Amino acid sequence: MGKTHAEIALLEGKSFTEIERCLERAVVMLDAKSVEEAIVKVNGLVPIDIEQSA
Repeated sequence: MGKTHAEIALLEGKSFTEIERCLERAVVMLDAKSVEEAIVKVNGLVPIDIEQSA
């Protein structure tokens, strides 16, 4: 299914701690209770076409 935080860190060339901090910020910013809930919320977002909204 998905990748572990350690796998993501390795792929991105970042530390495990950096990935954890990014995920924690995403959870807070999306007002989610977990990383899984944050992913569900992000998947439900509709991208905005910048050219049409200008």
